[in-house]
Amino acid sequence: MRMRELSAEDFRKLIQDGYDVRNATLSGEILGCLALEGQDVQNCDFSQCRFPECSFERATLEDVNFVGCDLNGVDFRDAGLKNVTFTNCRMTGASFISASLSGCALIGSQAQYCNFSLSRMKDCTIVESSLKEAVFSGTRFQKCTLEADFTRADFMHAELSSVDLRKCVIDGALFAPMELQGLIVSREQAASIAAILGLKIM
Repeated sequence: MRMRELSAEDFRKLIQDGYDVRNATLSGEILGCLALEGQDVQNCDFSQCRFPECSFERATLEDVNFVGCDLNGVDFRDAGLKNVTFTNCRMTGASFISASLSGCALIGSQAQYCNFSLSRMKDCTIVESSLKEAVFSGTRFQKCTLEADFTRADFMHAELSSVDLRKCVIDGALFAPMELQGLIVSREQAASIAAILGLKIM
């Protein structure tokens, strides 16, 4: 399907007029203070764009690519994301609380302090990314590929059965003892988790 190139002004007018955004590409634009609550964004490419003080709360994003974008602090609460890819993005402090992510990918991105509490992640891939001190409290993981830095991340009360963390950094990460059943870790990681839980391996 043919993609149309939009300017920041074009994009803003579509949103302000209440139109959904489909089949569009934007490059190098500053899309500040936009409220896309409850709107649809489908088959769009954003390259080197900035989204200061933007909200995608309750929005539906499908087949969307963010490449080299600044998404620091962006609000994706309660959003539905399907086949959305974040590549080499800056996403510090972004909120995905109660969001639904299916077939999404986070690649080579900086996502420290992101909040994924109570989110649902199915068939997602997180690789070569930093999620230091990110929050996954109550997150439901299903068939996800994780190869990232989760130093001091919070996995309290997350559903972790069959989740494989062997290629991740989890130094200082927090886990609830009752939710560790089925979690896949290396021997070294198991010892680290045991120490956090106050267990002594003799």
